[in-house]
Amino acid sequence: MRKNYFITVLLSATLLISGCSNVNVPQTVSEDETKETLKTMQEQINTMQGSLENYITSPAETKYELISAEDLNPIYTESSSSIILQISSNDDQYYKEISPLFVFYDQEGNILSYSTAYFSNIYPGTVYATNVLYQTTNEDFPYDHYEVQYRGIKATEKDIDKDLKEQINVTSNISPNGSVIAKFTNQSDQTIDYISSYVLFYQGENLIGCTESGAYDLIPGSFGIAEYGSPFDSYYNNIPFDDYELVITSASQYNNPPQPELYR
Repeated sequence: MRKNYFITVLLSATLLISGCSNVNVPQTVSEDETKETLKTMQEQINTMQGSLENYITSPAETKYELISAEDLNPIYTESSSSIILQISSNDDQYYKEISPLFVFYDQEGNILSYSTAYFSNIYPGTVYATNVLYQTTNEDFPYDHYEVQYRGIKATEKDIDKDLKEQINVTSNISPNGSVIAKFTNQSDQTIDYISSYVLFYQGENLIGCTESGAYDLIPGSFGIAEYGSPFDSYYNNIPFDDYELVITSASQYNNPPQPELYR
């Protein structure tokens, strides 16, 4: 009786698990067949568990490396509330991610503040831009100098999201409230998961601000709307501008889910 009871319990457990995994298990099986089925399922579970643990616990050092500033051609433009950072990749080098870290110092070399930024899917030949805020409560931030460290993940073209920005038609204008509004139309025959873009604001020839925005989930033939707030000073008052430039950095189909964390 104990042996038959053991087989019945194993069989019940097997049927319950196989029902969840859509595996057809015969209603009547021998003890050896039951053990073999459970062994196979346990091996599959171990494999999946190992893959999951590797994904979660892989150290950052195995992915990130220090990137020379010379490889990113950075341009730093200081505004009243931030530094506008523009980067572009050399030659044919792609990056999955770039994470800049800014550290601000006084004249004596004491650290006053720091700030981070984040870029993903860096394609050669495209200029990326973002605002790097000072992260201070002072209305006038008295830093003397700053340094920037870049970390990144180098990639090949096949490693990053497919880019369809050449298939996007864009129109834009200044709205009554002073922001820039853009309309993106997907002219491709594929769904575009996300359009990444930014607007640079100018007073004459002077760059005074940068705002990022984008549009999501554009099926073929559809359009999306994005709005870019006007630049502001350290008192959060809007700064007037007389010209702007809108740049699409990518129109992506996600090969992998985006990782929006900052300096990781």
